[in-house]
Amino acid sequence: MTADTIRRHAFAESRLLQRIGAYLETLAEERARNRIIRETRIELSKLSDRELADLGIHRAAIPRIAREATLAQEANRA
Repeated sequence: MTADTIRRHAFAESRLLQRIGAYLETLAEERARNRIIRETRIELSKLSDRELADLGIHRAAIPRIAREATLAQEANRA
């Protein structure tokens, strides 16, 4: 093997490792986001219908509200 061939293989392996790392990072972020959405849904579901009405939330809207609140919070951090 020539030095040039070795460099090309090393570069290809490096790029592959970078892509794998980026994928794993994205996967971890998505899992963390889903955990927060799930926890928010659980907390809102614990409220009574009267408490939800006071907040202007219908019980059927809890999943959407939890998702939107989590995404808005992420956008504010960025």
